Amino acid sequence: LHVRDHPSGIIEVPHCRLAADRVQQLYGRLLEDLRSLSPPQRPRQMEIQSGSLSRSSVVLFSGPGSPSSGLRRLASRWCREAILQGVLYGKEVPSRPRSHTGPPILLSGTDGVEEELGRFRLRIPAGSFFQANPALAGGIFQGIADDVAGAGSIAELYAGVGALTLFLTGTQNHVTAVEGNASSLRAAMHNASSNGVEGIEWVSGEVREVMEGWSRSGRRFHSVVLDPPRQGLPPGAGDRLAKLAARKIVYLSCDPSTLARDLRDIVRTGEWRLERVLPVDFFPQTAAIECLAFLGKD
Repeated sequence: LHVRDHPSGIIEVPHCRLAADRVQQLYGRLLEDLRSLSPPQRPRQMEIQSGSLSRSSVVLFSGPGSPSSGLRRLASRWCREAILQGVLYGKEVPSRPRSHTGPPILLSGTDGVEEELGRFRLRIPAGSFFQANPALAGGIFQGIADDVAGAGSIAELYAGVGALTLFLTGTQNHVTAVEGNASSLRAAMHNASSNGVEGIEWVSGEVREVMEGWSRSGRRFHSVVLDPPRQGLPPGAGDRLAKLAARKIVYLSCDPSTLARDLRDIVRTGEWRLERVLPVDFFPQTAAIECLAFLGKD
């Protein structure tokens, strides 16, 4: 757990009631092995990612320095004994939890897991964002695709590893997908290729900069679909988003407060109306709620 009011502070807990059983069992095993290391050799955080297809897991460790020799030895053993599929390590950015100074280092095994979402099979690199409730996410993504069917041109912002992107292409639309994380974008392109999906225009860059470029060139799309991180759109991006879409905006949010802020910025331009908001309980037994907002023009 994180220390209250101190996100970079970590408290070790013996178990988590929300995690899947296999993740919980793995956490206990790794914690026991890590205690065999001296405190300076232990990582500060670990992020376990488990895929439903192979039922195997990868772990991304984090710490302030380089991975210790003790952790490297454990990583080799865990993969050799098939306890883990892969082990990675990222050097933390001071005061920014879960942020790394560069791409994670692969200590042993492979760097990701495989997940099935609807009719698509996806590879997810360790540390990349992916919905924690794949079964529900598949239904929501299909609902979004159905809503924009026949749009012709769609801009998808914050494409991640391409999960929603693949659903959007099923409507025979031309999809332009924007992603700022290089590892996630490579995974998205791989996922499209491995699923036989062609014709996606991939754009590498931060959403703010890409939208500014489109604004200068006058480029527009019939529909814009976005699934931003918890902090929502960058400041001032709501106005640009309102001008970027010609007919529809579909906004999937994991934070109702930032969603409300961004919707206010879009609607106050006078062109858009909020048609409906669908709350989805992606994270049962937690206070978090996902919301899917649909906006249209008269």
